[in-house]
Amino acid sequence: MSFTLLIHEEVLTEIQEAILYYELQQQELGDRFLSDWEDALVLLAKHPLSFQKANENFRQLSLQKFP
Repeated sequence: MSFTLLIHEEVLTEIQEAILYYELQQQELGDRFLSDWEDALVLLAKHPLSFQKANENFRQLSLQKFP
């Protein structure tokens, strides 16, 4: 069984805004956020069935270090 990881354009905009927000809070924190987000995507792609269903067709993964 094959899965496709879809990231909506709105999510990418929110990620960019979050990076800017965290960078304003502390230098390099935005980079750490982006790195954690990318790590989560890799994990989700490798083990898609391990995460909670958001609905019938979608699963979700929350970052542990960043709200």
